[in-house]
Amino acid sequence: MESVHIPSEFESCIGKTDPHLTLAEHTQHVIEEAASLLEVGYSKKYRQMTGQDLGRLLISAALMHDAGKTANRWQDCADAGRLQEVGMRHEIASVLLARSQFGRYLWPEQEVAILAHHEKLSYRTAGRFRDAEEFEPVWKRLRRLENQAAGFEDALRKRHRFSTVRGLLSMADRRASQRESGRAPADVVPFSYEFPSEYDPKRKVQQTAEQLPKVAALRAETGSGKTDAALLWAKAQGANRVIFAMPTRFTATSLAEDVGGGLYHSAAKEKIDAARLQASDRFLLPVVVTTVDQVLLALTGRTEKQHMRFANLADSVVVMDEIDAYDDFIQGNIQVLSQALSTIEVPHLAMSATLPSSFVDDLLSAEVNLADATQGSDAFAVRSVREVGKEQTPVPDAVEEAERAIIYANTVDRAISYYRSLEREDKALYHSKFTRPDRSRIEDRILEMLSEGGSGGVAVMTQVGEMSLNVTCDVMVTDLCPIDRLAQRTGRMKRYANKDGTGEDSASEDGALYVMHPTDYPAPYGKYLRSEGRWQRSEALAKSANLIEEGQRLTKTDLKEMSEEVYADGVSLGPQARRNARRLREEEVQGNWLIQPSDGSDDTASGEWKSRNIQGRSTVIVGEPPLAVGWAEFRRLQLQRGVSVMTYKLDQAQEKTVSIGGDDRQVPWTDQYERETGLQL
Repeated sequence: MESVHIPSEFESCIGKTDPHLTLAEHTQHVIEEAASLLEVGYSKKYRQMTGQDLGRLLISAALMHDAGKTANRWQDCADAGRLQEVGMRHEIASVLLARSQFGRYLWPEQEVAILAHHEKLSYRTAGRFRDAEEFEPVWKRLRRLENQAAGFEDALRKRHRFSTVRGLLSMADRRASQRESGRAPADVVPFSYEFPSEYDPKRKVQQTAEQLPKVAALRAETGSGKTDAALLWAKAQGANRVIFAMPTRFTATSLAEDVGGGLYHSAAKEKIDAARLQASDRFLLPVVVTTVDQVLLALTGRTEKQHMRFANLADSVVVMDEIDAYDDFIQGNIQVLSQALSTIEVPHLAMSATLPSSFVDDLLSAEVNLADATQGSDAFAVRSVREVGKEQTPVPDAVEEAERAIIYANTVDRAISYYRSLEREDKALYHSKFTRPDRSRIEDRILEMLSEGGSGGVAVMTQVGEMSLNVTCDVMVTDLCPIDRLAQRTGRMKRYANKDGTGEDSASEDGALYVMHPTDYPAPYGKYLRSEGRWQRSEALAKSANLIEEGQRLTKTDLKEMSEEVYADGVSLGPQARRNARRLREEEVQGNWLIQPSDGSDDTASGEWKSRNIQGRSTVIVGEPPLAVGWAEFRRLQLQRGVSVMTYKLDQAQEKTVSIGGDDRQVPWTDQYERETGLQL
């Protein structure tokens, strides 16, 4: 880093009161943190995209970011210990004083970065600009700048230009403040990867991945080594950072443990230390594993955090795993995501065990040929296909006798019924209606039982446990599901039996599959026709039902070919999915690229745009809530003891008037909960 001259006025000014630091000291710390962030990337991509020197922009912004604290009003209040009475935003004053007092011209990117570094650049805080005559011209400049974006792609390019400086300055200021208060932030280093020598020679999927282009699609069977393949692809792209976008929190947690990367989702704080959690939340670590919802949020600009994320997203490569596992609503969002990543030149790779070739052109923005590395000839035998009623959950003797077994149920009620039918003690139940601490405990229990070298037992799970989960079994029971979901579920069978990927054509080595077909209850793979009082199977489920027969011996290649047949027509977005994708493009990306909206939130299920089509759901608190709590405490209560349920089920819960931050609210709660089986509503 070149030597930076800090104005002599900063030496005699208070910069921070706790701990007590001069403005010169704090400014120097922020400059050093900014320089250390630049060492892991950003600059080359920024120059390619904008033609500008990121280092000069960022370091100069860091030098002036707190210049407004030299104002007499701020210094007097700081000296008297009454900063709450200062009545001015020092960020705005910094922009004005940089030129008038310190002779520094600020580029628009620097102005925006300084104004935003305390997360106050929002329509919610517009009054702070308008209430002071000298500040109003700054707000007018921002509004003119915001209106200059000409469409989706231009908004994204401008977002990259501004959010990179903005996000890095904010992160540098945060990291400096952490060190000043005695809390070390997570180390930041560029991505690096060496293929494990014990896995040599590389499998077909890994050899294929190394040759893939910047935007690519890869299909290979479960357990084939796709994760190492993705890391090899990332290395070939010269990645500074890799972001894995996963379908669920469970799959994200499982993969993060495998790759040793950072983890972020709504329950990640139970799995990772605070410093790494914050760095993961900002997509700052060299490998970050998160859900696709969090990556989508980074496009929105709803909160300042999303600008920090966007800065790191733009300097990363993205791996979207199990990309075919979503409904049309999320697939519409993924289409927009791929378009956005291509616009800001972010390499991205879509992977799945059963990705139909018809999906590739529909989901990815570039013209991409699907690279098929399916190789394993490992097989399973369909021991039986049995029609059952909605409440019938028979457990075959083979499950009771197996060292390791998995039961997949299509609904929570059926999962609980299977679990209660099991006579053995070494069992675990996993579904969506557990509190977060209990979900975390059960996830660990399942991995202890069924991961490589595990103790053995039976796991009963719904769809939350069918993907990217490194567990294995010899015997499986599954409710009938679409063929691509069946491929994911059966990918947990004999997972570690044949690590070299060549397969063995031996019936004695086959896993055993038992299929239960609830003929009159296809949920969730169908819809209920109220006018006729019956369920209608989805087209994918109906086609799959005709392909699965008792006595079959199916390989992973067979399942791939069946998936091609079932999904020959590709992605078809319904009206809701199309409207939601349009909102992401026009309202979130184009509308929020510079100034945060007045109602900005990191909630992916609120507002006009949503990451998933989760309608009519509410949170029920397990156990009676207290009479009065603050908003932060209530949010923690929801995270620790809340369970999401369909709103129509609230009539089975109790209600209590709780004062939340001084406002009386009706809070639904229940004591119908067991740690072993979850919510009983």
